[in-house]
Amino acid sequence: MTTARPAPPRPTTAALKVPYRRPALLERIGEHPAGIVAACWVLLLAILCLLAPVIAPYGYNDQDLGNVLAGPSAAHWLGTDPLGRDILSRLLYGGTDAFVGIVQVTLVAVLVGLPTGIAAGYLKGAFDAVSSRLADIILALPSLIILLLLFAIDPSARTAAMITLGLLFSPSLFRIARAMSLQASQELYVRFAEVSRVRKGLIMLRHILPTALPPVVVNLSLMAAFALIIQSGLAFLNFGVLPPQASWGGMLQDAQMVISEAAWMMVPPAVAIGSLVVCFITIGDAARDIVAAATTPRRRSRRGESLEVSVGSVDAEESIVVAPSPTALLRVRGLGLSRAASGTEPAAPLVTDLGFELQPGESIGIVGESGCGKSVTTLALLGLLPANITVDRGEVVFDGEDLTTASKSRMQQLRGRRIGYVSQDPMVGLDPCYRVSNQMIETIRRHSDLSKSAASERAIELLRSVQLHEPERVMSRYPHELSGGMAQRVCIALALAGDPDVLIADEPTTSLDVTVQHGILQLLEQIKRDKGLSLILITHDLNIVPALCDKLLVLYAGDVVEHGPTLDVVTRPRHPYTRRLLDCGLHGVERGEPFPLIEGTVPHPGTWPDGCRFRARCGLATAACAEPGARAVRRDGAVIARCITVREGASEAAALVGAVRTIARPVSVIGDDPNAEEADRG
Repeated sequence: MTTARPAPPRPTTAALKVPYRRPALLERIGEHPAGIVAACWVLLLAILCLLAPVIAPYGYNDQDLGNVLAGPSAAHWLGTDPLGRDILSRLLYGGTDAFVGIVQVTLVAVLVGLPTGIAAGYLKGAFDAVSSRLADIILALPSLIILLLLFAIDPSARTAAMITLGLLFSPSLFRIARAMSLQASQELYVRFAEVSRVRKGLIMLRHILPTALPPVVVNLSLMAAFALIIQSGLAFLNFGVLPPQASWGGMLQDAQMVISEAAWMMVPPAVAIGSLVVCFITIGDAARDIVAAATTPRRRSRRGESLEVSVGSVDAEESIVVAPSPTALLRVRGLGLSRAASGTEPAAPLVTDLGFELQPGESIGIVGESGCGKSVTTLALLGLLPANITVDRGEVVFDGEDLTTASKSRMQQLRGRRIGYVSQDPMVGLDPCYRVSNQMIETIRRHSDLSKSAASERAIELLRSVQLHEPERVMSRYPHELSGGMAQRVCIALALAGDPDVLIADEPTTSLDVTVQHGILQLLEQIKRDKGLSLILITHDLNIVPALCDKLLVLYAGDVVEHGPTLDVVTRPRHPYTRRLLDCGLHGVERGEPFPLIEGTVPHPGTWPDGCRFRARCGLATAACAEPGARAVRRDGAVIARCITVREGASEAAALVGAVRTIARPVSVIGDDPNAEEADRG
């Protein structure tokens, strides 16, 4: 027995109360200042051009023969052309036709390409085949030649030309919308809507259209820029807008004829055209992010709700200290990860303090709900963090080398050869375009100097080692021809191709049925035992860990809430979150009883409360749990936990009851005893 540690002093970490609510449209727009400036410039030009009959100082064809090729003056702000016409007035009048043409082209392209592309990708079949062939034919047509042929019939048919140009541009939108529709139609929420007998038109409108909008918006901005350039080029050649009517392309032609005498004439129309092209592209980039944010579901909170957000560094008394061991193969100390601010998400910590050691031949389980930081921790160990996630502090030392400072080339050498990885979705780790043999042989040769024939023999040996019957037949199949369990075994074989020292299995049984799960877990245990490698098992099911792992790491909201020997943790869990995870197992649940759940959800990064992060869902929470000292690490023998209720010396009876309740069931899951369930009930 040891005396309880006094609560540590309040750390220097700042606590900031900020309102957490879904950003309004104006707030999302405000995150793109360049887009705002570009949109304001386009809007200003459009308004001035549309109001040309009212605000233009002269008519587009009014002449001042006393001021021919004059420079900017009080009478003519932008000067005059060779016929004495006011350049500013002609610029305003010419812009009207430019903006009208842009609207005509983009509107026709959207009305034709977007709905047909979405319908083709979702409905498939004959409609997809016919519309795709028609789009290919239109794309093969030379746009400029078709427009010139149209103007040869009627040189002033600018409206017909813009409509035709929109039709010629529509296949590009069709292809984008079709690709996004094909991808979205495979999502589970679309399948659920179909099972619920939602009308196909409503599914395409509400579920598929939002996914296609961001890339379509970018393409529309480019389309508007191209429409302006093509329209101005045709006017430069005296097609569409015929003299003496004003057009920006016609003004460029007039300036080109007298460029040696009055070079200034080229500047106003060139600036108008060039600035609009740049602005359209800038607006497209900003609109893509805004539309993507508007069509992406986000966490909602009650109006006016305030959440306490912890920012700053981790206090020394809260940090988990792992004593360095000279024999440790992998040592993680004080690891902190954070997400950088993006267009729709603020900067936020993801993992604040993570530490553990992995000895050769040892296994450790990392457990927690979705959103606790398990997968991002795995990516940090592998050096595969996304660009917006960085390592703020701490170290990941593998065989004496800090991986957080290793180069990309060095990490490529370690991944596969020294550190293997098995993903939770086997279809993510397998390329659907290649047979298993191609992928196995390529991976083996990547990590060894074997010939192709020797690599093929090695692949068969690996497939046989993961208990796949008829490995030669499996080698000849594509991934879609394999069942979920077979595909996962192939992924495990790929992970073992480089004879790694550490195998990271990220929820390897998530998408498999119960029977196949048992087989995969047995396989991992056998591989660990036979090859003597170290294992890191990422899972959300605490009840499968005891039979596989020597140590246990329980994560919650980026925090290590409990860490220690597996049997010690599961027989007498110190933290309430660990106890709730154990209670969520199937053991002890009678038929007809509701499945045990933990009320509430894991707080989103950036909204972590001050003090214990589990207190909002904990039935034992008190006012002391809101203090920063509640996160301090407390030790009970070989187990450490972040909870003010942790005390040494719990009764042996309580430990025995916990052992019977939490260990008997997981062991029977891994074992082969068909009467395990009845024995557990007895």
